[in-house]
Amino acid sequence: MKHTIIALRTLIFFMILTGILYPFMVTVVANIFFPWKSNGSILYKNGAPVASILLAQPIQSKRFFRYRPSASEFATHPSGASNLGPTSSLLKERIEMQTMELKKIYQRETIPDEMVLTSGSGLDPHITTEAAILQLPAIVKERNLSAEDAKKILEFILASSNKVFFENQSITNVNELNYFLIRYDSH
Repeated sequence: MKHTIIALRTLIFFMILTGILYPFMVTVVANIFFPWKSNGSILYKNGAPVASILLAQPIQSKRFFRYRPSASEFATHPSGASNLGPTSSLLKERIEMQTMELKKIYQRETIPDEMVLTSGSGLDPHITTEAAILQLPAIVKERNLSAEDAKKILEFILASSNKVFFENQSITNVNELNYFLIRYDSH
């Protein structure tokens, strides 16, 4: 009986410690030191949330930068890869169709791989800086922007890019780029 009481006390102690106190303290500390990140890194337009900087979302407009393709159509609940392997005819067909479409849109003979290959989660908002710069002329044309506007957007792409650890390339967040375009529109 004595061992049962000790076990129950230990169980209750650890339930309170790990189930209530620890999560509460982590939440408080995160909100104090990292409020933007701890609240989902939400982007706002006119006071209303429009996106999280952490998640890609479907974009149909040619006026905005594109993400990598998503096997889950950017749905957060069933996110993940398509599980199509390198011998899959469906995967090969999809890549060929997307490559042809992007070659027409961007007037380029080669398209960076990440523009036709899905990310593991299907929600990755990052592309290489090269892929962002590739999209810029089509966006400038679609928006009917001046050369000065294009230069400002290019400067933002380069300023917002981050070097990939252990790789010789840089990436940029498409949400940041598109949010910049939204704010740029309102000026």
